[in-house]
Amino acid sequence: MSSTGGGHAELAMNEEAFDHDNQMKKIGKYVGKLYSKEYSWFRKIPDSTIIEHYGKKTQGCEPDAGIFCRDGLPQVIFEAKKQDKSGQAGYQLAYKNLDVMSLINPNCDYIILAMGEGAISKNPDGKTKADIGVWNCFAHNLKVEFDNHPSGKRLNTHVYQSPNGFTDEEVMDIMKKHLDAKLGLSENIVTLSPIPLRGVLDV
Repeated sequence: MSSTGGGHAELAMNEEAFDHDNQMKKIGKYVGKLYSKEYSWFRKIPDSTIIEHYGKKTQGCEPDAGIFCRDGLPQVIFEAKKQDKSGQAGYQLAYKNLDVMSLINPNCDYIILAMGEGAISKNPDGKTKADIGVWNCFAHNLKVEFDNHPSGKRLNTHVYQSPNGFTDEEVMDIMKKHLDAKLGLSENIVTLSPIPLRGVLDV
């Protein structure tokens, strides 16, 4: 996206981020109902869980697509992020939820679907951040700081990148892949159908 036009470019980027967030929220709720026999789906971490780990309600965690829980613990989380080439707000805002989840369940799978120009890479094996790309750098850093932390694994992180965003079908396929993998399944157990364009999700 061109930076010309000042506020117009920023407004367009914010609208894209808003649409991406809403897409994830809608699909997360839909998939949560489809997988209701396998997972308990929550819009955010229950207050009781925060109090159990923090002693009082000092934190919150509300990923865009909600939280898929099993055996009393969060198991799979999906987050949407939008990032251009310059700023750092998109991925830095992800760290709070990552830190909270790493404390509650270090074996949780945390999946981020990143869109925007920050998802463009000139050379993933390059030596500069500009060549490697904002989200490639971020994905690498997550592996170091969470998956392979010297003190022990803190999370299982995954970052999917698409400059122009994801279709509903792509988002659902990614969700199914991770939800089924967490259950140890080699084949999908739920058949997804297209999400209704408007109105109440009928599952």
